[in-house]
Amino acid sequence: MKHVTRTDGDVVAMTDKARARCGYLGLAETCDLALSGNVVLDPWSVLISRGRYLSGAQVVGRSTLGGGSQILGPIAVQDCTLAAGGSYREANPDDRGPWSVHH
Repeated sequence: MKHVTRTDGDVVAMTDKARARCGYLGLAETCDLALSGNVVLDPWSVLISRGRYLSGAQVVGRSTLGGGSQILGPIAVQDCTLAAGGSYREANPDDRGPWSVHH
């Protein structure tokens, strides 16, 4: 295997591309969360899904956040598992979670 020298910019770009493919914020976007009062100690170790965790939500400890799960508002979550749910874009909130109420 040939060794390829990469610049810091290359590594950040590769990381951001991989994060975007999986629906996560890029490194700069993750760091920008600190501007709104969040504490981001190590942006390399933090994965935040786009648009689902809003308005001061804090997730700490060994937490698993399923695809489509939502944390809205100033809520602290510690050592928690949230099941996967529907998209936050779903117009009817009852159809967003894994329980999905159908009429």
